[in-house]
Amino acid sequence: MSVLLLAVSEHTDAHKPVTSKYDYNRDVFPLLQEHCGRCHVEDGAAPMSLMTYKDAVPCAQSVRDELTAGRMPPWPIDPTSPPVKGAHPIRSRDLDMIVVWASGGTPEGNPDAKLPAVTAKSEWELGPPDVRIPINVEQTLAAGSLEKTADLLLPTNLTDARWVKAADLMPGNAAIVRDAVISIENGPVLAL
Repeated sequence: MSVLLLAVSEHTDAHKPVTSKYDYNRDVFPLLQEHCGRCHVEDGAAPMSLMTYKDAVPCAQSVRDELTAGRMPPWPIDPTSPPVKGAHPIRSRDLDMIVVWASGGTPEGNPDAKLPAVTAKSEWELGPPDVRIPINVEQTLAAGSLEKTADLLLPTNLTDARWVKAADLMPGNAAIVRDAVISIENGPVLAL
């Protein structure tokens, strides 16, 4: 009688081959900081930070997929329209570098590199606004709830016609505000 013994392990030493000529510390971090650092930062509006190698690597495939699908950076402005202040377009070369890094083994680069700390900002991204329209309706997210949507119609209280050059949002708690669409009633989307 013979006995066959199999050793099964859930741990594997396999790794993704590194084929990317770009690394996080030298090439990818500056791009993520520029294009994603407003939201994808600790305590920011996005659900995860991308501002450290340790935080970015588990999200690399998702980042690649979101960028190539055009869902990130979130800006639905028609690219043939005039430039809009505050838009977050990503240049083709920058997109390629991030995609190659994410698909090519996600190398870190020099582990001793000292990258600048990126923190959530609590000031207006576009500078102090000419007109502030406060949201006087408190919004709360119930414990255990993953999502809540609220449509708010806010009066401007303006008495004369104005041109809108830019729009920005300052959430009371950026850690729970994932998305916001700012638009004119029956008009265009101004910011996302």
